[in-house]
Amino acid sequence: QNGYSGTCARSDDGGLTFPFTSPAYNVPNSPTIHSDDQYGGACSAIHGHLRVDSAGIVYLPNKGCGGTPTAGNLTNSEYFGGAPALIVSEDAGQTWNVRKVPGAHNQDESDPSVAFDKANTVYFGWEDGTNPTETQLGTTSAAKIAVSHDRGKTWSTPYDVGKALGLRNVQFPEVIAGDAGRAAFAFLGTRGIGDDQHIGFIGTWDLYVATTLDGGKTWRTVDVTPADPVQRGCIDLQGTSNKNVADDRLCDQRNLLDFNDITLDKQGRVLVAYTDGCVALCVTNVAGISHSGISMVARQTGGPRLYRSASSTPPVSLPRRDGSGSSSAPGAGAGGALAATGGSTALAGLAVLLLGTAAVVVRRRRRTDPR
Repeated sequence: QNGYSGTCARSDDGGLTFPFTSPAYNVPNSPTIHSDDQYGGACSAIHGHLRVDSAGIVYLPNKGCGGTPTAGNLTNSEYFGGAPALIVSEDAGQTWNVRKVPGAHNQDESDPSVAFDKANTVYFGWEDGTNPTETQLGTTSAAKIAVSHDRGKTWSTPYDVGKALGLRNVQFPEVIAGDAGRAAFAFLGTRGIGDDQHIGFIGTWDLYVATTLDGGKTWRTVDVTPADPVQRGCIDLQGTSNKNVADDRLCDQRNLLDFNDITLDKQGRVLVAYTDGCVALCVTNVAGISHSGISMVARQTGGPRLYRSASSTPPVSLPRRDGSGSSSAPGAGAGGALAATGGSTALAGLAVLLLGTAAVVVRRRRRTDPR
C-alpha cells in the first residue's frame, strides 16, 4: 500500500533485487472486468496478504472495490461501498484484473483473506457488512466466504459461516487450505449488535474456526475459546484516520492491532495466531476490560485434518494451565481437545497455546456469561 493504490514488486533472483514493480489497482485504464469501475478498480488502498498458487497465479485480496470516492476517508483513499475483490495477475505481476464477488459488501474494517487448495480451488473470506453513510458505521457484520474454480472470474454464493451460531459482528478473517476440497476459515465473532468501532459497544469476542471438507459446499464452525474471551467491548480498526474528523468517540482499544494469521503444520492441523485482549478479571467479569495484548496460538488437536493422509493420526497430548495459572494434564477429551460448539465434526477441538519465553502451555478458563 502506498497511500492510494497497491503496488507489487517481483524478484526473480531470490529477493536480491526487485526490478519489476506494477500497481495492482486504482490506475487509469488498468484491466478490469467491470467497465464502470473508475480509476482501475476504485479499491481500498489497504489490502490483505498476497498469495501465489502452484500455477503462478498471483492473488491480492481487497476489502472493497467499485465504491465511490469520498472526501472523509483521509489518507487511506478509501471508497464508500463497493465489494470485496481479488486483484489477480496471470502474468507474474505485469498486469492485474479486479474481480469482485457478486453479492458481497464492504464495511471498510478488516482486510479479507485468500487461500487455495492443492487443486487450485480459491477460497476467499471477508467481513461482510454495509455502512449507512460514509460517516456512519453499520451495526452488524458477517463472516462470509466464497469459492472460485476459475481464478475469481465466477464465484459461489457467499456463505455466512457464523449465522448458525448467532454471531452478529466479526473481525479478522483468515483463510487456509490443504488437500483438494479442504479449507479452514478463522475469525473473531460476537453476538453483540452495534457499531463495534466506537466506545460503548457491548460484546464478548471469541475466536471461531469454520472448516469445509467438500470444497465449500458445507461448512462447520466451532467456538475455539468458549471459556476464555479474546476481547470485550469495541475493536479499533479505524486507526488514526477515522471517517469523520469531528468524531471523538472512536474505539480506544487498539490492542488487537490489524490482523491475525492462520497456517497448517506438516500433518494438516490448523493453527491460528491471534492476540488475547482479555485476561485476568476480564475473563470472568462481563464488565471487565483489560486492554491486554498477549500473543496466542490455537492448534487443532482432533477431527479430520486438511491433509487426508494425516487425518487418522492420533491426537497429540498437550499440558494445560487452569484458571489459577498452574499447569495440568489434558482433561477435556482425547488429546486435550476443547469442547466443540455448533455440532461440528470437521474440527473436533483446538488447544489454545500461550506464547511465553520459557515454555508453551495451554490455558483453559471457565466463564458463565452469555456471548
